[in-house]
Order: sequence, then structure tokens, then C-alpha cells
Amino acid sequence: MSIDVGSTAYSNRSGAGSGEWKVIGNHSGQAVLQLNFNSGEVYEYVLTRDGDKTFLNGDRYFRTWTGENAPNCN
Repeated sequence: MSIDVGSTAYSNRSGAGSGEWKVIGNHSGQAVLQLNFNSGEVYEYVLTRDGDKTFLNGDRYFRTWTGENAPNCN
């Protein structure tokens, strides 16, 4: 599956740890990031685009690799 919202999701799911994620289309035809937790909880975030910027539920996030905002993968 490939959904273009300014960047492309080349794979539609990934699993590990606490659950899995997938990119789906909702009933309105929007691209949605769906998080399925092993506890049974499901969270959905609408993916949108404004120009060349991608948004998750209307907010923009940045992934960083260094400094105080780097991921903590212990």
C-alpha cells in the first residue's frame, strides 16, 4: 500500500512490542495512521498535507536523532 500525504507510507503495517500500526483509508477517504495496542485500545490519527508539509491530526512532528529530543530506545 502506498498513500501520499506529502511523504509516502511504503508499508501498511509494522508490528512489535506493545502492538502494531497500519495506514488505512477511513470512510471519508482520508489517510489514517491506526495504532492497535495489545491491550485492545485503538488510536487513529488523520494524515493531511499542506503544501509539502505532512500533519498528524493537524499537528506537525519532527523526528530527530541527536540531542535532548533523540529517541530513547532502552
